[in-house]
Amino acid sequence: MTIQQSILKKTALHSFHKDLKAKMISFAGFSMPIQYPTGILTEHIITRSGIGLFDISHMGQVDVEGPRSTRLLEKIIPSDLFELKNHHSTYSCFTLNNGGILDDLIITRLQDTKWRLVLNASRTSVGLEHLLNYTSPESQVIHRKDLSLIAIQGPQARQELSKIIPEAKNLRFLKTKKLLWNNAPITLFCSGYSGEDGFEISIPNDLAELLANQLTNLHGSTWVGLGARNSLRLEAGLNLYGNDLNEGTTPVEANISFIIGKRRRKEGGFLGSEKILSQLVSGSLRNRVGIASKDGRTILREGTLIFNSDQQLIGEVSSGGFGPSINKPVAMGYIAFDKIKSNEQFYAKVRGKQIAIALVSYNFIKALKNQSELK
Repeated sequence: MTIQQSILKKTALHSFHKDLKAKMISFAGFSMPIQYPTGILTEHIITRSGIGLFDISHMGQVDVEGPRSTRLLEKIIPSDLFELKNHHSTYSCFTLNNGGILDDLIITRLQDTKWRLVLNASRTSVGLEHLLNYTSPESQVIHRKDLSLIAIQGPQARQELSKIIPEAKNLRFLKTKKLLWNNAPITLFCSGYSGEDGFEISIPNDLAELLANQLTNLHGSTWVGLGARNSLRLEAGLNLYGNDLNEGTTPVEANISFIIGKRRRKEGGFLGSEKILSQLVSGSLRNRVGIASKDGRTILREGTLIFNSDQQLIGEVSSGGFGPSINKPVAMGYIAFDKIKSNEQFYAKVRGKQIAIALVSYNFIKALKNQSELK
């Protein structure tokens, strides 16, 4: 074992993954499974048809509470948090003074003045610093290192999970429920990162392996590593921080302006609101789009450059790979629409060759069912 491997953080399920013969890699400072012996393709397909199980305990679970917590969070989050009901979640982000995105996140109102944020693993430390910079002494910011987070995703997830957690049966999307499981408090979130119905379960570390074993025994389930997690989210057009989002990209450019509440669009008051609200009115110079190679074979990787018919550089791929569910390459990236003419043909440069591409919806699961988008 190298020194670097020995200092990697481990989730409470690290030994569990090793027992399953998972291939472990370094990811965001953690030792994490990239795949299991079944392989990335099988893990992906089973999640789309049955149940995929994910250890996502490397992500940062952070509680923010206090009498002014909602108002303070609205300084750095553009969503309308005052309107969010107890036990409801929403997708949002931390913004910066330049309008850029420090991190995208899921925020849940657990109680009137208590919030749970789930941050990307690679951004947890900067997210915590950001929170501490903008909260006041009477507010508490607690990094919940005592908790694991396990996701169960797929069309059979609700039916099967209900066998061991009955409350899952009727829990709707972006709602949450606190309950007791094996006499310990857990939090059940109806959310996920696969484009499928599913749940994320926040559970004390010492109970994580017990839950993992019970989930393993569910009919039609398989454990899924980071490899298939990436292809699943890409097929569904879901962002990956560091690829599709960064500190220089605004919510408007990223096509996630739906996170900005109606009241916030009028009042502003959050970091970067001047630039972001201006873009909402006047538009942005570039936007995130789905990208498909017209030959249906060429994979467009991150960093692939996009050109118009005049050979002007108009964009770049931010995420790309193969979509096992649709048996086609999938990609998304940013395009400068001011450089596009009507009915123009676009090209990607791949290993020195020009590949004809189409701009499509980035929800490939739905969009590529309509093959006319690629013609």
